[in-house]
Amino acid sequence: MNIPNILTILRIILVPVFAYLMHLNFYMPAAILFIAAVLTDFLDGFLARKFNQVTNFGKVMDPVADKLLVLTALFMLTFQKKISMEIFIIVVAKEVLIGIGGILLYRNKKRISGADWYGKIASGIFYFAIVMLILDVKYSETFIIIAVAATVFALAKYAAKYIKMTRESSGKP
Repeated sequence: MNIPNILTILRIILVPVFAYLMHLNFYMPAAILFIAAVLTDFLDGFLARKFNQVTNFGKVMDPVADKLLVLTALFMLTFQKKISMEIFIIVVAKEVLIGIGGILLYRNKKRISGADWYGKIASGIFYFAIVMLILDVKYSETFIIIAVAATVFALAKYAAKYIKMTRESSGKP
């Protein structure tokens, strides 16, 4: 077990603690914990690449930890009526579609790459918007709309990439 994988496990452990703090309406501690979890995401990726500690466990569990964190935050924000159910549904649908695409590529023995720049930017915007919403900062609704737009854009780019990969393998133009 290396440090990047330990950080990923820590992030997963922080998710229910974050949800509990949100449930108790302890918004500042929840925001700080959320930020700490996000920082572990950046740190584990940096360390894994810098010290050549990329593992199959990390390749699978790092995105799972990220999705658990974001979807839990959005669920709690939806439950507390800080965002609409539609936003939560859009993000869940995007994650399900990306997951299905990844499974299909894997089953067809296609190389599955990590997140592209548009996915990373969408995630960064979502992290920022979530913290803004937790702390009830002015214009946080605007940030969440921008985050959803970035997520839809990322989904469209991933879908285009998926279609291109499947067409190339089938010999269709």
